[in-house]
Amino acid sequence: MAADLVLHIEHAINVCGEDHVGLGTDGYITPVAVTPEYKKTFAQEVITRRQLGISAPGEDPNVYLFIPDLNSPDHFNRVAVLLSRRGHSDTQIEKILGGNFERILSEAWKT
Repeated sequence: MAADLVLHIEHAINVCGEDHVGLGTDGYITPVAVTPEYKKTFAQEVITRRQLGISAPGEDPNVYLFIPDLNSPDHFNRVAVLLSRRGHSDTQIEKILGGNFERILSEAWKT
């Protein structure tokens, strides 16, 4: 659930500070159509990872790698709204939704 993601983000902020928290986009950034074909392909991927010994503990072919109530094109906007409703500033939200990655990459790529 989206609310769980927000709680996780807040925990990370409490642990390491707002300058060190960000949402990675190495997974799905566009909505996923959960079709019968998708379900079959995903289940097979889980089986393959288990066979290779690289699956996550408790990985389940019926638990997908996206948050169902954020499976929409506006998911980053929705996270921003949820963070704002919990009292996070625009500056903090901008850092979490990409600003921190931009800062770190800019520092790393300086010549």
